[in-house]
Amino acid sequence: MPELLPGTNTGFLIRPPRAGAWLTDGETGIAKEILEPSGQFDVYLPDEEAQATFNPFLFDTSACVTFSGTNDLETLLTRLRSKTQLPTTHEAFLLNSGYINKQSGKINFSDRFSAKMSGTTKKGNYLEAVGDSFRRDGLLPESDWAFPDMSDVQNDGEAKWQRYYAEISSELKDKARKFLDYFDINYQWVIVGTSDNNKLRENLQYGPVQIASSVCPPWNSNDGQPPIPSCGCGAQHATLIYGYRTDLALKDFDHYKSYRKLLAPDYCIQWGFQYTLKAKALVLIPAFHYIFKINLAFGMPDTPEVRNLQRALQTVKRADGTPYMKAGVFGPYGPTTRNAVALFQADKGISTTDGGVHFGPKTRTVMNALLV
Repeated sequence: MPELLPGTNTGFLIRPPRAGAWLTDGETGIAKEILEPSGQFDVYLPDEEAQATFNPFLFDTSACVTFSGTNDLETLLTRLRSKTQLPTTHEAFLLNSGYINKQSGKINFSDRFSAKMSGTTKKGNYLEAVGDSFRRDGLLPESDWAFPDMSDVQNDGEAKWQRYYAEISSELKDKARKFLDYFDINYQWVIVGTSDNNKLRENLQYGPVQIASSVCPPWNSNDGQPPIPSCGCGAQHATLIYGYRTDLALKDFDHYKSYRKLLAPDYCIQWGFQYTLKAKALVLIPAFHYIFKINLAFGMPDTPEVRNLQRALQTVKRADGTPYMKAGVFGPYGPTTRNAVALFQADKGISTTDGGVHFGPKTRTVMNALLV
């Protein structure tokens, strides 16, 4: 694992909060909810992951904003699970969809997915751009889109970049959006911009704080060693503050070794960003009565009629009692919907050669008879 040299920009792009942005001490739509009165989130931190690889040539994803953002949301979700504050439906969704690492038992989102979906460039990304992607595109399990093997392109930086930021299938995009059926993500700014971190420490009771700050020497020191002293008020790297010691040194979770760092109490932090994550109340459909009147087809966008088809496929059961489509799958007429329609057609003996591409007159007639 490569070391991060002091002064290196790892992918943070500076852009002040846009007009109308929510601020923790100003206009905001987020009610203050104390999560940990002590401001300490050590026990909820996710698995350690690096944003760069060395095998043997360095490749950096320039995705520090994404890595620190997913670390934040993983911490918040792990806390909810630890305190048994999730409905059984949500816990089952996380487990069945692969969000829980089987070895560590911790939540793990795909940094690679969110770095791509949020538009990360070789120069990096903005805090709000990544936050907007989380809210728009959802989150994918790490196991579905992990850090790829680079061993065959060791000394080709462009090939590594193209592989890491490869196009993502519509099926994976659909899966990531399902996360938003179960969870609500929001964010607000914690404006710092000074070496007085009292406001930041105060806000830690409401959740970890994603920060942007300078990379000061000796950046690769371990937790437990003397805190890293401030070396100016630049903004080169995004990490996660997850608590503080009795001497007020800030606990910092990074994606370069060593992963757990200590920053001096007066370490100059330019920007702060705080996420919230809450479980949504699911709308359960005990019965579904609907008459389909128009043909639908693979590739159609997210419309009320397409959603009604998806609801129908979740309501109608197969011979073994399982639905044709898992609950919570809503969006465009994508691969998941097509496969469910194809299975329905096969079970009902509907002759077709396109494998669920069309939800046409024959299929509509059979479905309508089951829904009335």
